[in-house]
Amino acid sequence: MSTPAAADPVVDRLRTQIEEANREVVKRLTTSALILDDIAPAGEVVPFFKQNPKGVLHAGPPIEWTRMCGAMQGAIVGMVLVEGWASTVEDAYKLMASGAVKTGSANENSAVGPMSGVISPSMPVFVILNRTFGNRSVSRPADLHQQFGNYKDLTAIRLWRDTIAPTMRIGLKALGKPLELGPMLQSCLEMGDELHNRITALTNLLVNELTFGLLKQGIPHDAIVAMFDFSFKNANGPRLALGLAMAAAQATLEPATKVEYSTVLTCMSRNGVDWGVRVSSMHPQWFVAPAPTCHKYYIFPPYTREDFGNDMGDSVITETNGWGGLIAANSLALAYVVGATPEEAFEISRFNQKLVIAENPQYKIPAFGYRGAPCGIDLRQIAAHKQGPVINTGIAHKDAGHSVVARGLLHTPMLCFEKALAAYCTKYAVTQEQLVATLKPAQ
Repeated sequence: MSTPAAADPVVDRLRTQIEEANREVVKRLTTSALILDDIAPAGEVVPFFKQNPKGVLHAGPPIEWTRMCGAMQGAIVGMVLVEGWASTVEDAYKLMASGAVKTGSANENSAVGPMSGVISPSMPVFVILNRTFGNRSVSRPADLHQQFGNYKDLTAIRLWRDTIAPTMRIGLKALGKPLELGPMLQSCLEMGDELHNRITALTNLLVNELTFGLLKQGIPHDAIVAMFDFSFKNANGPRLALGLAMAAAQATLEPATKVEYSTVLTCMSRNGVDWGVRVSSMHPQWFVAPAPTCHKYYIFPPYTREDFGNDMGDSVITETNGWGGLIAANSLALAYVVGATPEEAFEISRFNQKLVIAENPQYKIPAFGYRGAPCGIDLRQIAAHKQGPVINTGIAHKDAGHSVVARGLLHTPMLCFEKALAAYCTKYAVTQEQLVATLKPAQ
């Protein structure tokens, strides 16, 4: 008869500390109450622009202009032209190379943006308030051109800034009450969204709500028609509300940062060069790896696989919050356009859900029998499974001047998680084996 292994007092102590910390994180994540507080120019609501009126925020970990990928540079050049800081593409590149325009990570300024994520002062953003904790997060809307690095087609961005966003802001204020996002997000899940690459229902519900306000204000018919056309019929398709979902995810996650001993991821993001993660107990430190490319994909002609740039964008904040690829099976309509079968979508969901520590009862997932959404991606589980979550994403061109190239599925790079594991073990003076052992019940 074998003798049971002796308990490791370090593991037992660490397990208790981690479980207590992670319970606190889950509590914060599952008690957030989100509202759409405003739709406002970023210069009005983001402190970064108070200090840097000629500045731009970008997706992913911090990165200097000379290291940025082609698509990121192209997207910034597009916004420099929209802002009027330069009148030609050549002059915009020269301006950026001169250092006259300050750049910063959106994630480090309570902001997020899809793909390049570029936000400049006049860009209207969705402003999300987490009423439970009092923090705000903002995001720009999605488009299929400028955000992917196409500085040649700025029509949609100018229309958003000059016409659509101001109209929506009037509609929001005219509602006369906060626009609660919790019930809206649940309705979207029940309508087949996964709140990352499929946000069709969210766009519909947002526009429907704002239309009530516009009708109450007696806004001219043509303005309402323009809002509908922008949201549903133009080349951007019904992707407008991706930014809404992203800011909602970040507003939920930010109060869960800086909890000592917690092993929960509070941010995943990428800039086309670096793929980065942040962990609650070590926030605001970034752990980065080279950004990979997708392993499965659906290409939009005339592009080919050779055109792909490396992974980019803040939109994986939705996965960090338990949406997107973590609930891929809730949107089988999306599976086809990211190169997956319905069976693969369920397989991806089931694997990703092994990496979390809880469920969020605020968001119930129809495809999984109305269980709560996955909540709290655990660094220890990633170490134990030797694989990070699988996400879905858009794909930009490797060079500037192009619109969307493809969509796909991506294995998150293990190196960034391995760096986070090493830093955690150093900070708390434990081995990786002891950290992973805390997943097992106490002996």
